Parts: sequence; C-alpha cells; structure tokens
Amino acid sequence: MRIVRVNNSLTAILSDGRIIQTNNCTDEIFEQVKKFKEDNNEFELINLLIPEVDENDAEENEQKKFRTFFIQTAKKAETSAILEVKTDDNGVQAMYWNSVSPLSLPPELAERILKAEKDDDENLLDTYKNFWTLTSLNPRPEVRRNLFRFLSKWGMVISKSGLFVGYRNADTKVAAETPEDTIFTDHHSGETTIRIGHVTSIPIDECDLNNDHECSRGLHIGGTSWLRYNYYGDTGLVCLVNPMDVVAVPWASAEYGKIRTVAYLPIGVAQYDERGYIIPYTDQDGFDSKYVKQILYDGVMNPEDNPEYSVQIDVRTTGQTYKSVSDKLLEVARKFIKEQG
Repeated sequence: MRIVRVNNSLTAILSDGRIIQTNNCTDEIFEQVKKFKEDNNEFELINLLIPEVDENDAEENEQKKFRTFFIQTAKKAETSAILEVKTDDNGVQAMYWNSVSPLSLPPELAERILKAEKDDDENLLDTYKNFWTLTSLNPRPEVRRNLFRFLSKWGMVISKSGLFVGYRNADTKVAAETPEDTIFTDHHSGETTIRIGHVTSIPIDECDLNNDHECSRGLHIGGTSWLRYNYYGDTGLVCLVNPMDVVAVPWASAEYGKIRTVAYLPIGVAQYDERGYIIPYTDQDGFDSKYVKQILYDGVMNPEDNPEYSVQIDVRTTGQTYKSVSDKLLEVARKFIKEQG
C-alpha cells in the first residue's frame, strides 16, 4: 500500500492496484491513514476514505457503488460451489476460483460466473474458465482487474477458448484478389505488416504500459461501439487477442474504447453498418479452433494425442509454477485443436 498527501488531497494505492482518493484529508484523518498503512489494514482504510458521501459527488459515489457491488457479489459467492470468498488477516475480502488461479477475481467477472453457475450454463462457465486462466497469466494487476469490464462495456466478445474478439482498422498496403492474400499496414507508421491468419506482434519494450495513457505506444484493438469506418485505416479487421498479451487497459476516460497489446491475430475483414459502426462478428461455432494454437503458444504441436507446447511465461508475477501454467494452457487448447481435426 502507498499513500501520497498534498495539502488536503490524499491518494491511496492499494496492493491490488486500486486507487482511492479524497480531497478532504484532515490531519486527524491522515494520522489514521498512516496507522492503517503501518498495520497494512486496507479494509479499514477503505471504510475511512469511502464513507457515506454527498449524492452530488459523482467520483466518490462511483467508489461507493463499486464497494457496494463488491460486497453484494461476495455475499452471493459464499454459497457458490466453484467460487470462494477469503478474508485475509487484515480483514480484506477477495473472491477466488481456486481450481483456475490463485489470483483474486475482479467482481464484475465473479458476478457473471455466479450467474452462469446459477443458470447451469456449462458452456459459458467453460468460456469464463478459459478466459480467467489466460488473464491470470498476465503479469499486470491493473490489466487483470480492468480487462473484463472493458470488454463488456465496449462490446468485445469472449470466445470459447478464452481469447477475445476485438477490432481495428488498417490501410491496404499491397492489394490482392482476396483479403487473405492482401497485405495491410497500420495507418500511423505504415511499417507494420498485417495479414489475415498471421499473428501481428511487437516487443513489449515498444509498448507503453501506463494505463493512464490513452493513445500511446502498442498495438491498438477497439470495441464494436467505439471503432468507426475509415478511422485510421481503409479496412476493418476482426482480430483474436490473448488476454495474456494485453499491456494496458486505459480506464480513466469513459469515452476511450481501445486497449494496447503486444500481439493480435487478424481472422477476417470487419463489416460496417450504415452509420459507420462495426457489425459484431457473430460466428461463434468453433471459429477460434483454427487459430488457438497460433496465438496461445510458442512451439510445435506434437501429432500424437498428447501434444506438447513450449510456453514462455514469467510465473513469478502470477503466483503459479511452470508446470501449472503449461497444464492449464494445454487444457484450454486441446479440445479446440481436436475440433479442427
């Protein structure tokens, strides 16, 4: 936990990356905050800095609503057969899908999981399981926390394999008779080679990892309700993205609908409606089985029934082991690859 005070303004950065701010920090309140920091008591710190607030204070109300939403979701999770609510020594609660990941779930995803469990929707539960498996391997806490609600807000569908569908525009660089043979490039630099069916990627050191920066360095992917026709490109592309590869999820602006990633896989040309908005890609019948091994793994699939993959993951940042990572990724991919065969 970190705290910063400037006059009466105080910012607290919690261990999970959440930021709580107040402009009414008196000396008395600051002394309490310092005590909670010393005791690493984030639960009491939250209660102190997010009390009952004036209805006209939109920012503080938003924080209060989030806190209420978390409490309500955690209450539902207490009766779940698949999720567990844990309270640490400091009284801080979190929700976990223990069979999937040792990391705490964002409450928006936990709520959807609980609804799928209540509806006995095994297919949707498998989708969420695969998505959270891959998201848990992302080493950036702020991405793990914000990605699901970002996808929900901007109309970005999660596929059965846990990859998600996003969109971007590109310029035609070398035209051909079919989209699959056409070479596209990015509008900004004109240097990136983009081809349908081929992964586009850049080194992570060429990306801006700061979630407070909106339009910055990295490969950009947008949602259906944000991307428009002819916006930085003459052709819209449907792309698959691995949650592991997302490097920034800007959330400060309610009007910004792009994320940054180190890799995406174009799988087709996007269509637009008469208003210039993306028509969502709806072919969910195993479309990702053709591509899942390209975007999930570095390595070659064994032709035997027991395929092996080489996975490059920094497990130190995700609380897992190389074996658990390999096993989980293998579980995600095997049935989808079999569908292709």
